Amino acid sequence: MCSPCLVDSHKHAHFHRIHQWNLQFFEDSSLHIIGLVFYLGHNGDKCPCSASIRQLTIIDVNGYHRVNVLFCRCRIRLELAAKHLTNDKPGVFHDEAHQLFQSRLWPITLDSPQTAITYEALDNFDIHSNTSKKSAYDYCYVLQRLTDAVQPDTVSVSFKFEDCYRAFMREKRCRSGQAQGIDEFITYRRPGSTSIFCPACPDPG
Repeated sequence: MCSPCLVDSHKHAHFHRIHQWNLQFFEDSSLHIIGLVFYLGHNGDKCPCSASIRQLTIIDVNGYHRVNVLFCRCRIRLELAAKHLTNDKPGVFHDEAHQLFQSRLWPITLDSPQTAITYEALDNFDIHSNTSKKSAYDYCYVLQRLTDAVQPDTVSVSFKFEDCYRAFMREKRCRSGQAQGIDEFITYRRPGSTSIFCPACPDPG
């Protein structure tokens, strides 16, 4: 399959891994190398108000990916016209994180996000963590091996292993209920505890 056909067939599958023929053998390649762009805000179509493509790191269940992303600027243009906002206002940049959330991507930061995790990867980590007690560090290392099984240590340098680890730890804390203020509603637990009262277990005091 030629590169244009491959790009067209992956319009809604941006995290597949591909191999490219180099006239001698099939070698590892990437969809962003052959020109695939992840268009946000228009159901896979290019935004008519945006022309700047950014390269983001996306973490999926099959590893790390470089992805060309084009954010929609239609709403920002309306805001600029109606409220005379400038591009250096924080509220404008938060729209990028909102667009990633709408595409089932969890941005690492809200301001000018450079890295995001798919909801599927977050759910997958949650299942592994709850069933086999796998730590966020071990899960991130598995993603390194899935990205490059021959030289996994080189992946941590190019894809910022620390950002991935912190993001999964933050997601785990959010799902535990502490980020939603659960201590205010379940007052008989010890502060910061993620467990509930068990009548059969001894409780201090």
